Amino acid sequence: VNLDPANDDLPYECDIDIRELVNVEDVMTELGLGPNGGLVYAMEYIEVNLDWLIARLRKATKDQVVPYVIFDCPGQVELYTHHDIMTRITQQLVKALDLRLVSVHLIDSTLCVDAYRYISAVLLS
Repeated sequence: VNLDPANDDLPYECDIDIRELVNVEDVMTELGLGPNGGLVYAMEYIEVNLDWLIARLRKATKDQVVPYVIFDCPGQVELYTHHDIMTRITQQLVKALDLRLVSVHLIDSTLCVDAYRYISAVLLS
């Protein structure tokens, strides 16, 4: 599941693409917002329209006994450090779909070369 409405170059095929619901580029054009404002607006739009995502998740996993779903979330740290939108979205998904979550945070390898860059990346995770 692609949960990043700003990712316009997916290196994989996904069963559910949130850009079918809202796309940051369209939000920026229609509302005159910059990239950060467009992303925050898009994420809030996803939360308001979470039924769209829940219905597609149920449809995509209906034939599986124990479904495993991978969510590719936005990488902008501000969505996690300055805003609680991702927390609210995941809490609502857990409640509506009875999910058990595991989180994996990937760090760019260039940030692991120097100790100060690595510590900075870990502190922001």
